[in-house]
Amino acid sequence: MKYNYHTHTSRCLHAKGADEEYVLAAIEAGFDEIGFADHTPWKFDTDFVSNMRMPENQLKDYCDSVKALREMYKGKISIKLGLECEYFSKYLPWLKSIIEEHEIDYIILGHHYSDDECNGIYNGFLNTPEGIYKYRDDVVEAMETGLFSYVAHPDLFMRGYYGFDEHCKKVSEDIINTAIKTGIPLEYNLLGIKHG
Repeated sequence: MKYNYHTHTSRCLHAKGADEEYVLAAIEAGFDEIGFADHTPWKFDTDFVSNMRMPENQLKDYCDSVKALREMYKGKISIKLGLECEYFSKYLPWLKSIIEEHEIDYIILGHHYSDDECNGIYNGFLNTPEGIYKYRDDVVEAMETGLFSYVAHPDLFMRGYYGFDEHCKKVSEDIINTAIKTGIPLEYNLLGIKHG
């Protein structure tokens, strides 16, 4: 089966092209299924505006667009509606309401920030053992909720770290063992290769 469930749209500010172009490219490549999982527009407690996720006022348009494409290309490709989310425990009730309201098919754990994005450090810039253990704790706790379909780029914590040491090995083993225990897949994501 050929599939991709980690597809963003231009709404997240770091992808480009029309939604339909992704579907047409997937069909041309012989994919059986494509899942859109744009970055969740978290409803933060502050007026913070993210530079890496769709604004909240675009969520309905995003969902409507993916659902319309699903109908338009029915019989040619299966299309799923998803979101890529961090594990922000204080915002989980809001997230669950969004999943229900918009009939989201799945969410993936893309844990870019351990605290909320307004105050936290990007997990790709972690450079201390304490930082990567915090990442591990959050990812493990998130997997154990059963809310996430899989973990996106589980190696993100190593992007800014100085080298693969015993701490990275321990964090990796704990994430892998939790994935095995919970039955939650870990994504193959080639972005880490780009960053060495």
